[in-house]
Amino acid sequence: MKIDIVRSVIAVIIAALIGWGLSLIPDASPYSLYTGLGGGLACALMLFLGIGCDYPDSRMGVNIKMLSMLFMAVAIVLNVVLSFFEFCTAAYCIPCGLLLLVYLLAFNGLYKAANATGSRE
Repeated sequence: MKIDIVRSVIAVIIAALIGWGLSLIPDASPYSLYTGLGGGLACALMLFLGIGCDYPDSRMGVNIKMLSMLFMAVAIVLNVVLSFFEFCTAAYCIPCGLLLLVYLLAFNGLYKAANATGSRE
């Protein structure tokens, strides 16, 4: 995995704009900080791994990019839905944290599988 600095910076800026937009959805809600920071950080990780990195195997790269974009779309939808409800901190952190951990587990599985098949050739 090789990090492309320009694309990584662009990915982080896009994630910051998404987080800012998510924090503006619930007008004057005390939970807008949660949705903004949580959505922005989740999108930053997914965009960084999906856009900001190059992978040695093109098939693995396509799979990881699709996985990242799919989970980012789900994270944005989850944050938009949660922004319209009043919730406690745990009710926000648990689903968003589970989504992020499932993404990292799938990413790790894809990365290890591609490296294992690449080392046998």
